[in-house]
Amino acid sequence: MSDAHVYAVAAKVRGGLHVKIGQSKRPEQRVAGIASMSPVPLEHIFTAAGLHVPSEPALHGLFGDRRLHGEWFRFSRSEAEAIFSESGISRISRLLALRRAEFTAVLAITHRDTVSDAIIRLLHLPDWAFDLILSRPKYAGAKRRRRPAIGKDPQRNIRVSDGDWQLIAQAAEAAGVSRSEFIREAALAKAKRMLRERPAL
Repeated sequence: MSDAHVYAVAAKVRGGLHVKIGQSKRPEQRVAGIASMSPVPLEHIFTAAGLHVPSEPALHGLFGDRRLHGEWFRFSRSEAEAIFSESGISRISRLLALRRAEFTAVLAITHRDTVSDAIIRLLHLPDWAFDLILSRPKYAGAKRRRRPAIGKDPQRNIRVSDGDWQLIAQAAEAAGVSRSEFIREAALAKAKRMLRERPAL
């Protein structure tokens, strides 16, 4: 089904959304058919096709622990927005392109209990942090060491939230570098990207 579209429709429930992840060559007709048979209103939240879009089976596998029944999954509103967006789908595709060992090591950095929770955590990271995590091949072969104390670094030159700072500290440990080195590398990458994207005067 190379010409098929992956789509997602959602039903509002208390505490979040029930989302159907499907695949069809005629997504608009398929979604309309599902909506006409649904006992509750449905929201069409996503449709995409192309080589960069993960397949329906791949998405079902990644979020298997959120499965309710068949093709229906449970997400919060913020989780669904992070997953079913252009940026979210692009990041998931990049994760799926990793070798198995690299994929496992990157997910382990988040210290989450399930694959879906780890992926959702990665989808909420700033672009520079996500890019940096995926750019370090040392993750796959990194040995577990004693986790360093996590705190404020007065020398860091990038402002990050407490949650992101904790994740960065864990990523630095997995990469075998100091937190300051990890942050300096991120700052350099961010500066270079800003220079590339700066409009000509």
